[in-house]
Amino acid sequence: MEFNLNKLKSTKENALSFLSYRSLLGSALFLGLAPLTLTADGSKQDMSNKVSLFDADKTTSSLSSNEYSSSKREKYKKQDSSTGFYIGAFGGGGSSNPFEVTQKGTAFYFEAAGGPLAVDAEGHTSHSSVGFVGLHVGYEWLHRQPSYRQLTHAVELEGFYESTTKKANNLINPTDRLPEHQFKDKFPINMGVALVNWNLIWNNRRLHGFCPYFGLGMGAALLSIYHAQATQVAPPEVGVNHFNSDRHAATCVFAAQIKAGARYDVAKYFRLFAEYRFLYLSPSNYTFGSVKYPGHVATSPWTVDFESICNNMFALGFDIPL
Repeated sequence: MEFNLNKLKSTKENALSFLSYRSLLGSALFLGLAPLTLTADGSKQDMSNKVSLFDADKTTSSLSSNEYSSSKREKYKKQDSSTGFYIGAFGGGGSSNPFEVTQKGTAFYFEAAGGPLAVDAEGHTSHSSVGFVGLHVGYEWLHRQPSYRQLTHAVELEGFYESTTKKANNLINPTDRLPEHQFKDKFPINMGVALVNWNLIWNNRRLHGFCPYFGLGMGAALLSIYHAQATQVAPPEVGVNHFNSDRHAATCVFAAQIKAGARYDVAKYFRLFAEYRFLYLSPSNYTFGSVKYPGHVATSPWTVDFESICNNMFALGFDIPL
């Protein structure tokens, strides 16, 4: 019985020593120390190599994390490099819708011929073709986070030159003094249009470089009419232009447009686009010179009023991101 009690005490002491050793070893590893340990044969072994390997793994993991973060930053930086300012040029053509025209003035007949005759002729222009060419500069914002689909927006300032000729063949002045009083007018028009546009672009990588977009713009237009003609066809006056003393006039009007199209990224710094534009110009009025021909009755200067002008146009162009 005494032998068994001694053996039991020895076993208990060994167990307590083992538990104390495990506790010290765990604390040493946690604190990054290099403790000594006992091998199976009772000799001591230095754990510094194992701890060093543990620290090396931690260092490698930290470097990998830093490299990943750096790679992410470079990716976003590359994404941002394709945003910013861009310049472009475009041109195209289309049609101008008919609109109402009014020509007003007074013919100063002698009292024996009935006295002054007021003219208030009204009619409509016909459809006409338009051509235009222009430039724009803009800035586009893209999301920092890359995505397969994202909506971005851009603001741009553009200016373009447009040319058309409007004809009104049936300007009729209702009067009781003549069986009929009708004019045929022609107005060659040059337009300089300046607009500030806001564009909404759908960037979709699955469209392989194609990006649809939609835009709204507002600004002003300078309308200049040159070599205007007003010929009286009933009763006929051959070779007489009622605007002959001053055939030029100009005015400035409000302009607005809606456009929709798609662009294609040909290269990193070059893209093409095609678009439809609807251009609105507010009503305008012009003053032309009076009739000055030998033997012709004198007139007052002529006032011509245009209703709003609406153009449907198609454009092709290119952009160069800066």
